[in-house]
Amino acid sequence: MVWNDLLFLTGEEGAVGYLSCLDASTGTLLWDRRLSQASPGDLPEGATGGISAPTPATDGRLVFALFANGEMCCVDRSGREVWRKRIFSPLNSYGHASSVALWKETVILQVDSGVSGDAGLSFIAALRKEDGSVVWKTPRPVANSWSTPVIARVAWGPVLVASGNPWVIAYNPDTGTELWRVRCLDGDVVPTPVVAGNLVIAADGGTQAVAISLDGVDRGRVVWNTSEGVASIASPVSDGARVLFCEGGDFVCLNAATAAVLWKAQAGTATWASPVIAGATVYVPDLSGKVFALEMGDSFRLLASSPVPGAVTATPAFSRGRIFIRTESSVLCCAQDAAETARQK
Repeated sequence: MVWNDLLFLTGEEGAVGYLSCLDASTGTLLWDRRLSQASPGDLPEGATGGISAPTPATDGRLVFALFANGEMCCVDRSGREVWRKRIFSPLNSYGHASSVALWKETVILQVDSGVSGDAGLSFIAALRKEDGSVVWKTPRPVANSWSTPVIARVAWGPVLVASGNPWVIAYNPDTGTELWRVRCLDGDVVPTPVVAGNLVIAADGGTQAVAISLDGVDRGRVVWNTSEGVASIASPVSDGARVLFCEGGDFVCLNAATAAVLWKAQAGTATWASPVIAGATVYVPDLSGKVFALEMGDSFRLLASSPVPGAVTATPAFSRGRIFIRTESSVLCCAQDAAETARQK
């Protein structure tokens, strides 16, 4: 993740988790901190995400890194450790991968563990940024999942939404109080929900996507559901009017209000990293070592297809007209000029 001219990355060597900071303008390594080490049994055998799958977060002053062994670490911008805390003991089929969300003076984490929703292991919690103390903690009746919570701002107030199997649940981010829940998902829930206007769109492991009303008297009501193009790993992306799913090289763009299919296209191979939108352009990285730039419109338009050195499994980040792409071997900084020029023709 990037903040102004600082780029923060988690990584690992064996069972050791690191947090690194690069100069976003030059790529110079500013500091590298060893923050966490997994013990035997912390990660399931063959865990695909390793210890450092969650993305770090920052408010510009403090940086928060959650590791898959359940340890949260907080450092300042210079890399000096502020606090660290073991939050949970993981019990997760593929290893913990949910990233944290920041809200006011708290950092929110979603921990969905165990093979069933009645195991009593899952919860969502808010920790105080300054010292890691628990502000609130709410149990969740869901099985292990890998989705990241999102915060929507609607007319009557903020809503924290978290997807899991089988529930999509909304909370008050200030108190952790449950606002509503919808039983609608199944299997491995990996994609992060996306907000589109007054709807939140949640998806499960390639089976279906569901749009739920966030506002008015209908809040918590299912507006539509579809199995059209639903991705099993990559999160959907929306510009408010449309929502795009990417799965196995297939792109499906739906009307966000109705789920009507606007267009379908095929390019590239499997997509694990989530697509991201900047202006009217969507960037989609894939496992073959390509990044596609698409126009987010009512018809398919491929603006560019750019090779990068290696597979991309991390979602790109944007700052000041630059795109930061992390491959299996490199971190790249690219200008948006080419895609913007193509879009304007």
